[in-house]
Amino acid sequence: MSEGDRYEISPELATAMERARERGRELVTKLIAMDGMLPTEEFAQLLGVSSIEVEELRKQGIVLALRHPDGGDYRFPAWQLDAAGNPIPDLQEIFIRYSTSPLVVWQFLHNLLAWRGRRCSKPCDLPPENWTVWSERSLGLGFWNEPGR
Repeated sequence: MSEGDRYEISPELATAMERARERGRELVTKLIAMDGMLPTEEFAQLLGVSSIEVEELRKQGIVLALRHPDGGDYRFPAWQLDAAGNPIPDLQEIFIRYSTSPLVVWQFLHNLLAWRGRRCSKPCDLPPENWTVWSERSLGLGFWNEPGR
């Protein structure tokens, strides 16, 4: 198959993929409406930087944001900041290792925090160790393989 060739997708698969995309859009819509999901300007104030700087931090994977499926503004979860207003250490590494999708990273971190007994609507006060190491240790405990997960 040459580089320009495309795979044929069956109508059933196309329908299933569209339903999955719709479920993803519905999930993002619900998530950005949650308490603690801040618009860019509010998040910038917490960080003590401009909205333009927040956008650059988002593009670099230093802070996490979800965008409304209809192309609206980004929303930033407040729980990614510690009590001093610093973002999660090693968030870029989490994006690199696990996914470039902000939704996947959000779900990964949210589930990890919930599993560790943290409430995600307040600022993160996680152990001082490296987040990547901490998350890998948690995964190594069989979190994803536990019944009911």
